[in-house]
Amino acid sequence: MRVLWLSHFVPYPPKGGNLQRSYYLLRGLSREAEVDLVSFHRRASLADPILDEAKKALSSFCRSVHVYPIPNERSRITFAGGLARNLLEREPYTVAELRSAPFREKVRDLLRSRSYDAVHFDTVDLATYRVLLGGEKSVLNHHNIESRLFRRRAPYEENRLAGLYLRLQAAKLERFEDRWYEAFDRNLFVSAEEMETIASRFPTVQAVVVPNGVDTGYYRPGVGEEEERVVWVGGLGWFPNRDAVSYLTERIWPLIRERRRGASLDLVGAAPERLVPKNAGSPGIVVHGFVDDLRPIVARAAVVIVPLRVGGGTRLKVLDAMAMGKAIVSTTVGFEGIDAESGKHLVAADRPEEIAEAVARLLGGREERTVLGRNARKLVEERYDWNVVERTLVTLYRELAGP
Repeated sequence: MRVLWLSHFVPYPPKGGNLQRSYYLLRGLSREAEVDLVSFHRRASLADPILDEAKKALSSFCRSVHVYPIPNERSRITFAGGLARNLLEREPYTVAELRSAPFREKVRDLLRSRSYDAVHFDTVDLATYRVLLGGEKSVLNHHNIESRLFRRRAPYEENRLAGLYLRLQAAKLERFEDRWYEAFDRNLFVSAEEMETIASRFPTVQAVVVPNGVDTGYYRPGVGEEEERVVWVGGLGWFPNRDAVSYLTERIWPLIRERRRGASLDLVGAAPERLVPKNAGSPGIVVHGFVDDLRPIVARAAVVIVPLRVGGGTRLKVLDAMAMGKAIVSTTVGFEGIDAESGKHLVAADRPEEIAEAVARLLGGREERTVLGRNARKLVEERYDWNVVERTLVTLYRELAGP
């Protein structure tokens, strides 16, 4: 098989969120197909100094790798100008920022020079490049239902103008998504819930669930003694994570400390100083920032906490913690899209008092933690290991390619 893969970011290193999903799916497909990657370079997810390292790593399994800058990222002025101009445009900003003549020309050149069994679009924001295709099959991947993510985020913006802008973008995105679902031969969703949401509105859409996954060989249960520690994992550059940490430090952590005076909270993830909530300096809280290997910190914690209020898709941080056999307390949004049961694989709680009570109970309940962790590990081994997920994707592409 031959596949052309178009991406809105360089899918490397495979640490966190969409990067992890794209990297493992791309690598898995490359075992069965010749894949050419054409990607934008998003500086927020990959710093310039390690771009060459990323290209080298991806070239180890891709036939070719081509990377282009995002025009609006040239400077703060061009970024702000792009946001302002988009107020007068029909397309959402996330689509407009990916307009690039060099990117378009490279895609056109590859399509002219090679025959492909399919072209993979790793986000709906690249859908306008669909018009370049001839008879090639097309696949559209959805990391989330993006319009719903924007709509959920808007009410939590402290700046009213920012909230209004997000509502406008959500409306634009929804119209844009609706225009493109049926143009693709397959739409990939990370959860049955998101797939069914779209299928109920567009019965002719060819939709398939390809869930997020976890490397169960890398994330394994620890062997050391757990301490009276709670851990949060997630970079603060992503708004849902930033909101969750503010919610945790301002409203939940004080209630946990009332119940467990000796408890500590580890905050792990890239955290620029300007984005760290002031409450992160409260007693018992340790801000680690980015760590190259989060496993030792997670292993020593008794509880992983996921107090997300905004989000979409499925949270890889939850799957990573489940693979490590950890007891997890999560909001309903936090484990959305993962086929886990509260009380069996994790504990679901949405109100601050409920979350604090669940965390305090688990900190003092080794037996309950052990049962939850064992069940969680078994679930991800059976359903969410990347080797299992990759087979689903490869089967789909084989079907599209035909005999």
